[in-house]
Amino acid sequence: MKNCGANDFFEVRKQALPSSLFMNAMSDLYLPLIGGKAFSLYAFLMSEKPNNMVTHERMLGWLQLSVNEVYNAFLALEAVGLIKTLFQESPTANCFIYCIRSPLGPKDFLNEPLFSSLLRTYIGDDGYKLIESKYLKSVKLPGFKDVSESYSNYFAGVTEETILNNAKMLNIPITVFRTEIFDTVVDITDSPCYLCARMRRGYLYSKARELGCNKIALGHHFDDVIETIVMGMLYGAQIQTMMPKL
Repeated sequence: MKNCGANDFFEVRKQALPSSLFMNAMSDLYLPLIGGKAFSLYAFLMSEKPNNMVTHERMLGWLQLSVNEVYNAFLALEAVGLIKTLFQESPTANCFIYCIRSPLGPKDFLNEPLFSSLLRTYIGDDGYKLIESKYLKSVKLPGFKDVSESYSNYFAGVTEETILNNAKMLNIPITVFRTEIFDTVVDITDSPCYLCARMRRGYLYSKARELGCNKIALGHHFDDVIETIVMGMLYGAQIQTMMPKL
């Protein structure tokens, strides 16, 4: 993020629209991390008409904040993945594009190791337990068990049974665990990939820690890499690919 002036222009692009559930949970989950000023800035940007170029003077007046306070608020929003900032320098007036991203849902936020540990630090153990009891309730009925079909079994070309059989044939120990990532992103029509990737990585980190693993290796075949490059060029106006080592 670069510091902005009152006469610099900006426009808002909404890469995803948060659901009412996500927005209601923001005050419990994100507010302790980013602070009230950043929270107000996010609400302001969400209310702005997309693709409408205006000056930062409007933003500063509406929020009643100084340029430096707005700058720090942007840094907080960028750090937690709620905003991506694009910048173009001009001799007359600089231009900023603020891409709004949806917050994580409560369950996925609390399953994200970095966010959950930071939230616990800010609100303490007692406050964190209250948040867990509010958002991590599980539905359990006496005498009933969950027999719902999973997304991977229904849609995937390679079934779980095939993966397990291959691992057994190759003598590779394997642990399979289920998530609710698909159920969370299925109704998001704008840029669900970012949210899905963040959630998937969070689940992997949590499971690795639970299993006592200190390394994670992610594999992609050549088609994955090529598709990622082409999608970035066509839809993101950028050339980038997956790093060989994170």
